[in-house]
Order: sequence, then structure tokens, then C-alpha cells
Amino acid sequence: MESLEQSSPRQIDLRAIFWKAVHYRWVIAFPILAVGCAAFLYVKMTPSRYDSHVIISLGDRVKVSEALEPLVKTSQGGDLLKDRMNLLENRINSRPFLNEVATRLGITRDPVLIQEATVAAARLGDITPQEYALRSAVMSLAGRIKLTPLEGPLVRLTASGSSPRSALNVASTIATLLLEENQRASEQRAQARIDFSSEQSAVYEERLHKSEATLEAFQKSLIGKGISSNEVTADNVDRAKSLIRDSDEEIEQIRARLQSGRAESVSRGESFDTSTPLSSQTLTNLDVRLTQLEINYALGALREEAHPGGVISLKSQIGQVRQLLFQECQSLSLAIPGDISDEARNAAAGAALDRAILHSLREKRDRVQRMVDAYTHSLVESPSQQIELQRLQAEVTSNRELLLALRKEESSSNISEALENSQLGLQISVAEPAQLPLSAAFPDRNKIMGTALLLGVLLSVGLVLGIERFGATLRSIEDAEREFSAPVIGAIPRVEGWPRPGSFLMNNWPMMAIMLVVVATTVLYVTQIAMHTNRSARVTTSGQQR
Repeated sequence: MESLEQSSPRQIDLRAIFWKAVHYRWVIAFPILAVGCAAFLYVKMTPSRYDSHVIISLGDRVKVSEALEPLVKTSQGGDLLKDRMNLLENRINSRPFLNEVATRLGITRDPVLIQEATVAAARLGDITPQEYALRSAVMSLAGRIKLTPLEGPLVRLTASGSSPRSALNVASTIATLLLEENQRASEQRAQARIDFSSEQSAVYEERLHKSEATLEAFQKSLIGKGISSNEVTADNVDRAKSLIRDSDEEIEQIRARLQSGRAESVSRGESFDTSTPLSSQTLTNLDVRLTQLEINYALGALREEAHPGGVISLKSQIGQVRQLLFQECQSLSLAIPGDISDEARNAAAGAALDRAILHSLREKRDRVQRMVDAYTHSLVESPSQQIELQRLQAEVTSNRELLLALRKEESSSNISEALENSQLGLQISVAEPAQLPLSAAFPDRNKIMGTALLLGVLLSVGLVLGIERFGATLRSIEDAEREFSAPVIGAIPRVEGWPRPGSFLMNNWPMMAIMLVVVATTVLYVTQIAMHTNRSARVTTSGQQR
């Protein structure tokens, strides 16, 4: 039965809890009051911070002409919101921008800042008070500006200040200056686009003229080659090679005849050398005429299907000229002085004729050979000429398109500049202007006091539990038996009027601690108010003196 009673759940004695709370009322009140006073002093002594917000929209750059895209194309990462935010943040945190903001807000004319700058400049020695004040203002502004990305292209700019009006002025000034710089940059970019397009138009106009001239010269060269092309084609190339072979055979026959005639002259013991050339103007003219006839005969033979009668006529003329050459050679051989036999003179005339015929045959063969070589070369060169022609035509087309695109871009830039609506680069617009903050963003009084109250209650409960657990006071017979491990024989009742053991401070420390906290809080609060009043008075006096 006793075991069942011992195992039954222990009931909570509300009366005991209530009397313990009454007994420890000052102990419970001390942590709550101490934390509350600390929170009160923190709220009152910490400078308030007000935040004013501006919603900024970062637009994309407008695409230029497709033909100009390779010239002005930027990296794809430049269009990302993160990169645009970095550009905006770098612009806002730049020293020139913050200098302009500080100047417009008049921060550098603050008497307190000027006084601090004068003292600091005198201490440092290498800086003027104005520069020190400007640097301090810039550093202060940099810590009061914050950018936060929102959805899409929106960015929230938060400006902090010691008063609602100060925060509003900082946010409004930054937004106004951003818009002004963006407008000014847009106009500069529009002018830059005009200058760029004009300069590039001149460059590509010159390139277009050069490429057109190169194409025209190449086309003329192809036309010239077509006009002065030889008579050898795919249809008569075999006939041309046959003419070359026939000429070579006839040349070899004549060479053999000349060699045999020279050998016979030597065998007869003739003193006259039959290889001695005979010359006269008539002989020269006939030689030239024979050479031209042989060449014409070769060309006529290549065109035999078109002019069959002409080849026969040319062959007859060649025979006539050869006969005239022989007669002229005989006349010249008879006119050779000296005792020369008729046989030697006839041999000299025949050798002179053979040499003239040999010269004409060589010229004919060389002419036909050159035409065959040119035809063979044209077969190899034709694909490369076609590729070069296509390349030159593509270059002319590309330069013409770029020139037209640049002129179009120049016209567009003129319109953009006239309307002040250029959109190249980072675009900034204010989606939501700054507003006057209605309450301080920091410190949050409700949150701080609520947290202090909760913390005070927790500390109070912990303090009471600690006293109960580790305190040396025995409050019941069971506590005494448990503490000394011996039965209690008797108990002396408490007599009213007897003083409690211990000193007054030991018995009343919670109340004394509460009074000390209240006095310290009051002194600190009054001191802070006095210091703030004196600072305001000094600022007012300094401003009036200035």
C-alpha cells in the first residue's frame, strides 16, 4: 500500500507555490526590474535610426542593329540582374557620387562636423579641415546606404538617418542624383553613338570602295583572260598536241638534213662552210612572213572545223613563201665571192632555207605549246579563281551592309539625342519614390522591452530555483532529516519578535539591489538628457557665431 502511495504522481500544491512567490517577491522582482531598466536605458540612450526606401528599376539595354551587334556586343553576363546591381552599387559607393550627395545635403557644413574636422586637421597636420569633413561625410554616407534585390529588375535602396527627415533627404537626393547622372550618361552615350557611327561610316565607306575596286579589277582580269584566251579548248587539245608532235618530227628531219649536208661538205673537202648564214633584207622579211604563216596555219588547224578552207589556203601560201626563200637563198649563194663549186653553193642555199624553215617551225611549236600549257593551267586555276571571286563578292556585300547599318544607327542616334531617349547601357528609373518614415527602424522598442520582460522572468525563475536548490535554510522537518540523515526529536517553534539571523544587508539584499538599480537608471538617464541638451546648445551657439 505504501509503495502504491509512493508511486502515485505528486500533486502540485498551488498554495505552496503562492506562498513561495510571496516569500521571494523581492527576489523575483529584482531580475525583471534590472533587465527592464537596462532595456529602458538602451532604448533611450541608443540613437534612433530611421530608414527611407526607394524602389529602383534596372532596365535592359536596347539591342542595336543585327549588323552592328558584333561591333558593340557585350558579354551576356552584363545583362544579368546581379551584374547590373554591382554596377549600380559601384556607382553609388564611388567617391565622386558620395561627394556630390554630401555637398547637396550640406553635411560638410554641419558645425559639429566642422569643429571635429578642425581639431583632427590640426592634429594630423597634412589635411585641411574641409577635406577631413568631406571624407568623414562620405564614410558616414557609405555606411547609411544599402541595396537589396527584389523581384525582377527591382532593387530597394535603403537610406538611414538620425531623424525621419534626414533619412528622407538622403534617399531622395540619391534617387535624384542617379536619375540626373543616368540622363546625362544617356545623352553622352547618344552623342558617343553618333560619333562612333560617323567614324565607322567613314572607315567602312573606304573599305567598301577598296573591296569594290578589288572585285572590279579581278573581274576585269577574268574577262581579259577570257578575251585573250588561246585557241586550245577541251575539243581541240588533242589536235594541238598532234601539231606539236608533227612540228617536232619535221624539226628533227631538218636538223638531220643539216647535219648530213655539213658532213657531205666536209667529205668532199669543200673549203666553204655551208653553215655560214646568208643574210639580206628580203631574206629576213620572207623569214618573218613564213613564221607568221606557220603560226596562222597552226591556229587555223585548231579551228579547222569552223574554217576548213582557210587551212588549205595557208598551206599553199607556206609552200609559195618557202619557194621564194629558196630562190633568194640561191641568189645570195651565187653572190658569195671566191672559187666555190656549184654544188657547194646549192648546199649553202639549201642549208639557209632549212634554217629559215626550222625557225618558223620552232616558233609555231612554241606558240602551240604555250597555248596548251595555258589551257592546262586554267584547268587547275579555275576553282581557286571561283573561290576568290566569291570571297571578294562576300566582302563587298558585308562592307555594304555594315555601312548601311552604321548610317541607319547614326540616324537613330540623332533621333534619340533629339528626344533625350537614348537607351544604351544601364537604365535607371524610380519605381517608388522615397517617403517619410513614420517610426524608427532601430531600436525596436516593443521588441526590446518584450524580450527584456521575457528574459527577466526567466532569470527570476532561475534565481528562485537556484536559491531553493543551493540555499542553506531548512524549511521543514523532512528537510532536516534528509540533510542530517538522522531523525528529528523535537522542533522549537518560532517566537514572534525575535530578530532573524544574519545581517540586515543579507536579509534585505533583493530590496536594496532593486533600489540601487532604480537609482542608477535614474542617474544615467538624467545625465544622458543633460549631455544631449548641452550638445544641442553648443551646436546652436556655434551656428549663430558662424
